[in-house]
Amino acid sequence: MPENTVALQIPTAPVVSIFRMVDDRAQAAPDAMALGPHCYADLKDACLRLRTADDLAYVDPSDPLHAIPATLGNLTNGSVHFAKGSAHKHRKSGEFLFPVHDGDTGPEAMRLPQHRLVKIARALARRYRFSATDRIHVDGALDDPGSWLALTAAFCAGAPVVLSPEDATIVWSLANPAPEIPETARLVHLRTEPETLSEMQRRHPAITWVNGLSLAQGGGLPVCSDPRDPPETVTATLGRPLGDTEVMIVDPETGLDRLLYETGEVWLRRGGTIVGYTNGRSALAEADFLPTGIMGYLDSEGRLVPGAAPEDET
Repeated sequence: MPENTVALQIPTAPVVSIFRMVDDRAQAAPDAMALGPHCYADLKDACLRLRTADDLAYVDPSDPLHAIPATLGNLTNGSVHFAKGSAHKHRKSGEFLFPVHDGDTGPEAMRLPQHRLVKIARALARRYRFSATDRIHVDGALDDPGSWLALTAAFCAGAPVVLSPEDATIVWSLANPAPEIPETARLVHLRTEPETLSEMQRRHPAITWVNGLSLAQGGGLPVCSDPRDPPETVTATLGRPLGDTEVMIVDPETGLDRLLYETGEVWLRRGGTIVGYTNGRSALAEADFLPTGIMGYLDSEGRLVPGAAPEDET
């Protein structure tokens, strides 16, 4: 079934901000649980209370009960950064400024517009059938785009975000390669090696296990497992492009695109890709593609496989 036909309570109209989604939920179901002990009405109030008048707000990412509403509130009238000490001259309102350090240019931040994150988060929620009956635990740091992708997908679906994996139905693990798996889990995302994923599949066959291309510049997870594919593809590939993300495999020497099963550099376009850096440096190459520096190839089903194609190895 195509992803856009999954019948979930996920908004389809354009959303200006993540706060707008929270506000809509607070009006429709104010007492529904949203974040830890807070219902949607409480989360909305916290977003408004923690919003500042500044067009650039620093948010300490260490405490999710403070950082999440502070970020959502301040994104409504400015940009948000998570690391002190940078000027962030190039930025626009509504942008996440995620920290990155490049040895050639010094400290800077990646610029990710929240509308791009919302778009790819909707696709994530549809692909994995997030719903209001789920309980979603995310263990990643809040200066990681992958964490915000999963959190935004939860808000899209009206699913409560829980601060402990206990009783969670979805465990979105970004920091722990061997997280606690509750009996209630139906789906687990892991950032780990294929051997670990294979072992987890063997030990917990009733759970859907997913992985993907973890890439901050691509919005956290621009390519990920498709539940419609056989389970063995989770360990053998990185999955399929998420939402409207485009993947092109490029010969790093000639700049020409490669055919299926031909190895090259992974380039991305659209989806949750960043628009640049706060020091003014562009992230994009020709035709607005984002070179990733990662080598891989596409198989005949459109799945991304890391490393060299079998033909190239021989």
